[in-house]
Amino acid sequence: MMVFQKQKKRGKFSIVSQSGTMTSHLFFDPDNLDIGLGKAISVGNEANIDIVDFLEYFKHDNETEIIGLYIEEIKRGKRFIELAHEITPKKPIIAIYSGGSEAGNRAIKSHTGSMAGNSKIFDAMVKETGIIQTNYIEEFLDLAVILSKIKGIYPKGNRIGIITNSGGPGAMLAKNAEIKGLKVPEFSKSLQKKLKTLLAPTASYKNPIDCTFDMNLNNFYVSFPKILMRSGEVDVIIIYGTIGFHYFLSRYQNDEKISPYIEFRNEALERIGLDDLDKFFIVPTIKASQRFGIPVIYINPQNFMSPWSKKIRENGGIVFKLWDRPINCMAKICKYAEYRKEHL
Repeated sequence: MMVFQKQKKRGKFSIVSQSGTMTSHLFFDPDNLDIGLGKAISVGNEANIDIVDFLEYFKHDNETEIIGLYIEEIKRGKRFIELAHEITPKKPIIAIYSGGSEAGNRAIKSHTGSMAGNSKIFDAMVKETGIIQTNYIEEFLDLAVILSKIKGIYPKGNRIGIITNSGGPGAMLAKNAEIKGLKVPEFSKSLQKKLKTLLAPTASYKNPIDCTFDMNLNNFYVSFPKILMRSGEVDVIIIYGTIGFHYFLSRYQNDEKISPYIEFRNEALERIGLDDLDKFFIVPTIKASQRFGIPVIYINPQNFMSPWSKKIRENGGIVFKLWDRPINCMAKICKYAEYRKEHL
């Protein structure tokens, strides 16, 4: 017997799939997915209705803003391409195609009796129509999370601004971004000068901004992101090291050696209270993100369900545990944003 958890809030990400299992298993753990699922449809072997029918339905469905597809075979290729051309400038389509390999095609034939095609043909069709393609279910869901959370705020370009409290993750973020075709531009001299005045002497301010564990949390969470947004020099901001301080404060605030260095001891933050810190450190940045049209992604290496990660998510923030997955997704979303801009 399968037991499904009820999601807290219905969303506008809808799926049509040629695999019932792929669709239904998404409901096992909706809280961890952090996606508001809208409609999930399994078309099976498409005896009398197919993916194209539902693609046409989702095109006009006001309750669907993002479309997910699991594809084994497209029976009406010409109509599928026509619809994809019409939909993608307005609604993103994320697709997994399981055909194209000898073993994959063999599995598909035994699964639904479908005859999967050549992956190169599918890849060319995806490129032409602006569909966001992935081969991995985790990335499929990551893409859906980001697209759901940015609420139509698509990157204007592919320039990434990185804010981190550690040099290693900053370097890996920067390298992976460039490998994936994103730019990590060195900041202008004027921007560097502005950042330098707010950073410790040991910090780096050229991009990535490496705060070297500076405990000025307002700079880290609010001032630096806003400075980058106003500069016009980045299109996406990634903040690494958004670690929940609830754990550290409860553990170390009475330690005579450590507590003097914890800036939470100043009177202003003590008045705020731990449960309200998101109103001061997260909400202003998310509002600025919407105002400037620059997506912000938080990376917290703690558990995804940790108190601080949950606070960020509840306020509409995008949270990842480590750094590879968000960069991989943003590379694809930036390409989609470029396609969308050219075809609107």
